[in-house]
Amino acid sequence: MGWIVWDKGQHGLTMSDGELAWSSFDKALRIITLNRCTIGERGGNIHRCQKPVKLYAEILRKNAKEGDKIFDSHLGSGSSRIAAYGLGFDFYATEIDEEYFEAQEERFHRECFGEIKTERGRLVQTNLFDK
Repeated sequence: MGWIVWDKGQHGLTMSDGELAWSSFDKALRIITLNRCTIGERGGNIHRCQKPVKLYAEILRKNAKEGDKIFDSHLGSGSSRIAAYGLGFDFYATEIDEEYFEAQEERFHRECFGEIKTERGRLVQTNLFDK
């Protein structure tokens, strides 16, 4: 895959119509269209440059192989981490901002494990029916 463009699905507004999400100059351009208003569907935006989990999942599905280790040097909202976890990849990341790190940590546990942080600890959604 060559260039990947994230088409934000809302052209002509004050923010950019899209972003270059990845590039490898030896292959053709591919456009991934995901409406930017879907970013905060499950808990709102936690980072000013937040990308959709589906964008990272598509990039990983098309470019990563089983057994690859995924590294994100700017973790931000954790979308890449959630996508990598969902696809079964080993994932490593760094984030310089402690507030973003804590926010993505809470988001990761909420979206991947159904955990909700409360003043008294974490609540975990379990199965309604035992099998």
